[in-house]
Amino acid sequence: MEFMEKTVSRVGGVELLKAAFGETGITLARDHRPDLIIVDMNMPGLSGNEIADAVRNDPTLADTRIIAVSGSVSQ
Repeated sequence: MEFMEKTVSRVGGVELLKAAFGETGITLARDHRPDLIIVDMNMPGLSGNEIADAVRNDPTLADTRIIAVSGSVSQ
């Protein structure tokens, strides 16, 4: 999340809303109607896929763009 905060802070006119858990993120999205949702595929609680499904199935959010990211690496 720190990388995303630093990156977004360099862009003017952008407000970053953060959620540590998928359920919280969905609530924030419903309350704030963002233009873009960036979701961690391995987020605690709901997975990134579950969050995307919830957004797509909510008529008020269905047209919201989603970018899925993952910090997972394997060797």
